[in-house]
Amino acid sequence: MNLYISFHTSAEAMATEKVAMLNNITGKLVPLPRRISASCGIAFETDTSNRATMQKLLDDNKIEWDEFIEI
Repeated sequence: MNLYISFHTSAEAMATEKVAMLNNITGKLVPLPRRISASCGIAFETDTSNRATMQKLLDDNKIEWDEFIEI
């Protein structure tokens, strides 16, 4: 299963990719289907095991996110 983190802006998505890379978390930016969310259309995809770590990193770095979606 994968975890998708959606965002309100593409700047937040790119900041997330950078923070993840600096913390050795595997993931990538991917298009997010509109049927899942009406966000900016970009999501950060990673393994579901990274959920708690990513949420803490986003909060610590004041990066706003829309949803955490497990598919």
